[in-house]
Amino acid sequence: MPDDYYRNGNIYIGKLDEKIWGIDLKNNLLTVKGKKTKGWYVKAYVKWSSSGGKCLARKDLSENPKMIPRRYEVEYYGIDLGKEYIISVPQQVDHNINRCSDTIYSLSIRFYDRDISAGGFTINYFDREFESGQKFGYPNPNRVSYCWKEPVYDNSSDVYVGFCKTEENASSPHYVYHDQIRPYTINLDFYFLDEEPSDK
Repeated sequence: MPDDYYRNGNIYIGKLDEKIWGIDLKNNLLTVKGKKTKGWYVKAYVKWSSSGGKCLARKDLSENPKMIPRRYEVEYYGIDLGKEYIISVPQQVDHNINRCSDTIYSLSIRFYDRDISAGGFTINYFDREFESGQKFGYPNPNRVSYCWKEPVYDNSSDVYVGFCKTEENASSPHYVYHDQIRPYTINLDFYFLDEEPSDK
C-alpha cells in the first residue's frame, strides 16, 4: 500500500482523494465483504470520467487550480481482517468539492498477494443514452470464488496468472446506469487453492 494512504471507514484512500478528487465516502457506497484465504488482500480500481475535456475547476488545499485528465483511475485498498475482509468503495463524487461533474466509469474488485492477483469482478456504469442488449443491474449479492494459479508459459515457468471459478447462484449483471447507483452490499467469499478444483 502506498505510504500516503490512510484509513477512512472501510477503505484506505490517498490523502488527496477527498480534497481534490472529491470522492463521496458517505453516500451510495458499494460494500464488498466476506471470507478469504489468509495472506490475500482486496483492492478496488475505479475509473472516473469528466464530462468535458480537461478540467481546471478542481481546487487543491492552497486553492490553486489543478488540471486533471478527462479520465483517470484511482486505487483503493480494503480492510484486512485475517480470514475475512471488507471494502466500501465510492460510486460518486461530492459535487460541492468536485466541480468537474466527474462520474464513475468502472469499478473492479481484485484480490492479491505478493505474486499475483485473482478473482473479483468488474461493474461498468453508463448513462441512460447508452443502448445495449445487456441486462442492467448490480451483480448477484452472494458469490463464492475458488481460485488457483497456473504458469503463463509451461510448467517450468516462474511467471503465474490467476484463474477462478465463481458460484453466483443466479444470472449476474455487471452493468449499472448512473441513476441506478445506490448503496449495495456484495458478500463474496474468496478461496485460493493449490490447484484447480475438480468439483467446483
